[in-house]
Amino acid sequence: MEHSVQESLQTVHDFLAGRIVTGDRLPFSNELLQRAEASGVILKKQGVIKKDGKWHCQRCHCPDASAYVTFNCAKCNQRCAYCRHCIQMGRVASCDELLLWGGDDLYEAKLHTFHWQGQLTDAQSRVTNELVESVKQKKARLIHAVCGAGKTEILFESMAVALNEGWRVCVATPRTDVVLELFPRFQRVFPDTDIHALYGGADVKPSFSPLIVTTTHQLYRFEESFDIVFVDEADAFPYSYDRSLQLAVQKAVKKDGAIMYVTATPTSAQRIKATRNDAYSFIPRRFHGF
Repeated sequence: MEHSVQESLQTVHDFLAGRIVTGDRLPFSNELLQRAEASGVILKKQGVIKKDGKWHCQRCHCPDASAYVTFNCAKCNQRCAYCRHCIQMGRVASCDELLLWGGDDLYEAKLHTFHWQGQLTDAQSRVTNELVESVKQKKARLIHAVCGAGKTEILFESMAVALNEGWRVCVATPRTDVVLELFPRFQRVFPDTDIHALYGGADVKPSFSPLIVTTTHQLYRFEESFDIVFVDEADAFPYSYDRSLQLAVQKAVKKDGAIMYVTATPTSAQRIKATRNDAYSFIPRRFHGF
């Protein structure tokens, strides 16, 4: 019986660890959830709360007061508020519950095969080494590389370092087509790693993934989950204009984690801040030297 309970907890952990979701998003039975609740490993949060006199969504953290709507709720027979900003992920209202994993970390780290035999240019090698050192220190870094400079190849080694430290890694991008393009490339480079691709309409696997490639919107459903997040195309719409998407990335990182930004067109403020922190890497040419 004890073994069965442990298996149940492992199943719940593998999906829920690092996530913040509504009950209808769970890929396992209510019976399994009830076992986990009885074991005290499930945390619950109110979906939308009043904070400093303003409504606050505890999933997306949208700061815009105009995003919240109050209504007569048939579920609780009271006035409720819901967040319009993240409604495409399923409506969250003030009487809804968000579920999180609150037990021990049950992930067993393993060595990850790193299979890439490509050749880096001198500029790519230099930035790769700088990024690896930042990842090891969990220190944020800005990678400024022109279009066609081979930004994805620069990430491979630092991703391998993080994975083999037993850390959880996320590559986030504003666009679904980039997720679909990166996912098979990462599968080839890390052939023994359970990698998840998350985007609107994607099948959600119940297994625990140490490496997730996702749209930034999907990070509304994560909280203090990743040791390292790489934000690819950090200059792209809508991420660059949407404060709540930027907050979603920040809340998805563990307290001792770090975000690495990769972009072809950083703002002046971003460059200045990264340079002052000795955390700025620049590749001014494409990989073929032009």
